[in-house]
Amino acid sequence: MAQELALTPLPDDVDMCLAEAEELLFARDRITSALADRVGRVHRAGQARQHGHASTRCWLRTSGGMTVGGAGRLLTLGAELPRLPKVREKFAAGELAAGVVEAICAAVAGLTDEQAGLAEPILVDLAGKAGAAEVAKAGRHLRAVLDPDGEERDERADYGRRFLRVRPGKG
Repeated sequence: MAQELALTPLPDDVDMCLAEAEELLFARDRITSALADRVGRVHRAGQARQHGHASTRCWLRTSGGMTVGGAGRLLTLGAELPRLPKVREKFAAGELAAGVVEAICAAVAGLTDEQAGLAEPILVDLAGKAGAAEVAKAGRHLRAVLDPDGEERDERADYGRRFLRVRPGKG
């Protein structure tokens, strides 16, 4: 069905394109939900390594043709959604969009299960009233409140990933 749809000529009616795009966005989020569940299970089982990949992220990049960022986001969803039953349920049912779910999962990554359990209802409630950017901002604030030392760890990790590439040039 997806291949057939991709090869179908675009409708001449722009309103029809808008309606179809909205349907496809909804379907994409449902597929992302199902995919995240499966990627999470593969990751927890270490299955990608058993098939010769260095990590689940490398498997996603190699087998799925994903970018580093895309693989990281999907892996975060797969790792965090099992700890967030309300988010997982609402995402699968189409009540939360992927961008909001990514923001919530990023916010609770690195928190304990107890801390994630405290953050989940707050972020789910906010998600009903705000967009992904606002949820991400609130998530960062909640994370700083729930895990004050985590902010310092994140800063050290960010610093460790920085680099400057200098190349010889003309002039």
